[in-house]
Amino acid sequence: MKILEKGSSIFERFANYKRINDVDPASKDGPEFVITVTWPGGNKRRAEYSVEARNRPAPWTKEEVAMIKKEHVTLQKLYAPTPLEKIQELWDALPDEAKIPPKRDDDEDEGSSPSPAPAPTPIKETPPKEVVPTTDDDDLFGDDDDSTGF
Repeated sequence: MKILEKGSSIFERFANYKRINDVDPASKDGPEFVITVTWPGGNKRRAEYSVEARNRPAPWTKEEVAMIKKEHVTLQKLYAPTPLEKIQELWDALPDEAKIPPKRDDDEDEGSSPSPAPAPTPIKETPPKEVVPTTDDDDLFGDDDDSTGF
């Protein structure tokens, strides 16, 4: 709830969702949202929020609905895992050229020799950063009775 009390950027994303999709995000047709909070450089006073609508499951096709109604198929049967033997049988039925993935553009040509690996970059030792103790004034949300520890 604290997230929703802060950051107008969250509500701007909800408003944009409504404008683009013509669906009230708070209605029964609205999706669930994933809200991510990041603190650049560990600075909690510069919190950045990202909001993403979760996808809804695709609706049943007309053929699937007809099959379910006709055969009274249970979800356990409909979503039953494919046995390994059946997967092996389908794999064996494929022509050999279909079993090899297509060559990517970034793959090397068969006739060329591999390029040498770049020399490793030496790692520079950096002194440890000074640890600054936090106080109640550093609380991002300004709560006194917050038990979250940050």
